[in-house]
Amino acid sequence: MIFGRIEDREHIEFLPPSVLQCFDCCQSGKLGELEKGSHEISGENIFVNIVEYETGDRAEKARDSDRDASDDPQGDF
Repeated sequence: MIFGRIEDREHIEFLPPSVLQCFDCCQSGKLGELEKGSHEISGENIFVNIVEYETGDRAEKARDSDRDASDDPQGDF
């Protein structure tokens, strides 16, 4: 996990060049122009997947069976 703002590049220059290419891709503003599917950033090892889906009404969805009320301190489910 990287915490910070994408505009603060000077704080992430220590990362490998392939990871910095991911930031460059995000900053280019071209992600929104890509069609759905997988797109290489740096060969087949660094890529972005563009997906699209619709969410449903929360009331119509079953809750996760592996969770119980103790997992949700705010009681949201």
